[in-house]
Amino acid sequence: AQQEAQKTPTVSPTGIVAEIQTLLDAVNWKPATWRSWIKAQNKIDVTGELGEVLARMNPNQINMFTNHLKAMKESAGK
Repeated sequence: AQQEAQKTPTVSPTGIVAEIQTLLDAVNWKPATWRSWIKAQNKIDVTGELGEVLARMNPNQINMFTNHLKAMKESAGK
C-alpha cells in the first residue's frame, strides 16, 4: 500500500497541486475564478479538477500562475 502512494500521479505533481490549492484558498479564489484566469491567460481547456487543468499547462504557464497568486497573497498581507 505504501508503494502505491509513492507512485507519480499521471496528471501533475501532487506537491504543485497542493501548493497552488493553498494559494487559491489564501486569496479566496473559487474554481470559477481560477478557471477564468487560466483560460484568459493560456487559452486552454479548463474543465476538470485543478490537477487536470494544471496537467494541460506547461511549466512556464504554471510558474506564471503560481507567481500571480503569490503576488496577490503578499499584497493582501496574508
